[in-house]
Amino acid sequence: MYRLPAPTGSGKTLAAGGFALHHARAHQLRQVVVAVPFISITEQNADIYRRLLDRSGEPAVVLEHHSGVDLDGRAGDGAARWWRRLASENWDAPFVVTTTVQLFQSLFDHRPAAMRKLHRLARSVIVLDEVQALPDRLLLPILSALRTLAESFGTTVLLASATQPSYWELGPFRGLPVTDVIADPASLHASFRRVRWEWQLTPRHVASLPSSRHGARPNGRWR
Repeated sequence: MYRLPAPTGSGKTLAAGGFALHHARAHQLRQVVVAVPFISITEQNADIYRRLLDRSGEPAVVLEHHSGVDLDGRAGDGAARWWRRLASENWDAPFVVTTTVQLFQSLFDHRPAAMRKLHRLARSVIVLDEVQALPDRLLLPILSALRTLAESFGTTVLLASATQPSYWELGPFRGLPVTDVIADPASLHASFRRVRWEWQLTPRHVASLPSSRHGARPNGRWR
C-alpha cells in the first residue's frame, strides 16, 4: 500500500502514472490500472497517458474503459477498434484507465461479464485517483477487498489524493503497512499554495468599508 498526497496542480496524474510504471517494472508486475471516480477526469487522464505511452505504428498500450467511451468511434483502423472492443471485456492491455465503478464491479459483481476482468487485478498496480471520493457507505468492503489484493494476490495499491482520508483508522486497514511516496507532503503543499486566507475575528463597522454593497446590516455589522 502506497499513498501519494500531492496537492492539486502539482502533476499528480503524471506522478501516479510514473510511479505505477516504474514500480511494475521493478517488481515484474503485469499491468497498471488507474481508476478515477468521474468520467470527465477519466477521459482527461486517458488522453494524457495515450500521448505519453501510445506510439504510431505500434500496438496500443492504453485502454480507456468506462460507460461513456465509444469503443468503435475512436480514430484508428478496423484492427485498432476490434482490439479496443475485445480488450475492454477483460482488460487485456498493459495500461488501463477506468472508473472506480468499473473496478469495484469487477470485485463484487456476480455477473460473468464483470468478473472477466477480475484475474487481471492480481500482480498489478492499482492507482486510485481522488481516493477521497470513495462512497462512505461502501468503504468497509472496498478497503477489505483492497487489503486482500495486496496481501494475497501480489497487488500494489496507490492511493492518490490532495486530501488523503484517514482510512487507516478503519478496521480493514488497521495495522496494514503503508509507504508515503512523498516523505514531507507539507512542504509540497506550501509551495503550491495559491490562496492566502486571512481570518477577520473582529467585526468591522460599515463605515470602514468602501461601500455598503458588501452586505452590511443596518446596524453596521457583517451578515
